[in-house]
Amino acid sequence: DETARIVAMFRRGDADGNGLMSKTEFKKLFRSLGNFSDAECDKLFSAADADDDGKLRYEEFLEWVMSDDGKKKERKAKKLLKTSAEEIRCLALCVFMSRVAESTGWDCQKQDKVIAKVLQAGIKDISTLWEALEQDDLNDRLPSDCKEFDEKSLEHMYDAACDYKGLAKAIAKVGKKRRWDKDDRDSIVLRLMAANIFSGETLRDALETREINETLEEFGQKPFKGKNLKALQAWAKTDSGGDSDCEESGGSEDEDSCESDDDSDSDDSAD
Repeated sequence: DETARIVAMFRRGDADGNGLMSKTEFKKLFRSLGNFSDAECDKLFSAADADDDGKLRYEEFLEWVMSDDGKKKERKAKKLLKTSAEEIRCLALCVFMSRVAESTGWDCQKQDKVIAKVLQAGIKDISTLWEALEQDDLNDRLPSDCKEFDEKSLEHMYDAACDYKGLAKAIAKVGKKRRWDKDDRDSIVLRLMAANIFSGETLRDALETREINETLEEFGQKPFKGKNLKALQAWAKTDSGGDSDCEESGGSEDEDSCESDDDSDSDDSAD
């Protein structure tokens, strides 16, 4: 997903996480991609900095990367970011926003603007976005010069976040049996989201139709195998709970010490 790769590039360059990329940060990013001199970096930064204010907003960076000049540099970044955890987080965030767009009617340009606003609010992944929505302070996190989200947009984001929580709850249930720790469970949820499996219902459908690994591989994600796959399939057959978990946000997905089955020795890692 090209947008996810660009988001990943921007976040990698935005070292201090303020939603803007300084010239110094830009130079560090491009020196990590190849042998770019100071003069070359200055020239590239000037081309990207459309309003000439000495820092890059996400929209500026996106527009520049999508230009012919930017695409030459972005190809190097694609190779670098191809299997990174950063890209998986960004893919998951883009899938989430696509889900919201289905309800709001946002076009691609609007989605890019929303992603830019979310980045400026210091939101780095879906879990921190969920936290902001649950605490009803997403608008409070936006910079003062940034237009607030309206009530309807917030409602649609919250509904999509409920699907995300339902997926996390399903993985937590399987994780108890497989002794997946919190990092494992979080990583699996992001992998599934990046493959457009965004809720408990879509996970169940992919397992029942035996298309889950094909779907994961189609989106460049590692497939499940062995006992991990069997545990997920067993969950799909026996669990008919709701897909949304907003009312009972439960600690199950955050508890690392869980009971496990006797047959819990893993023949493949959670990753």
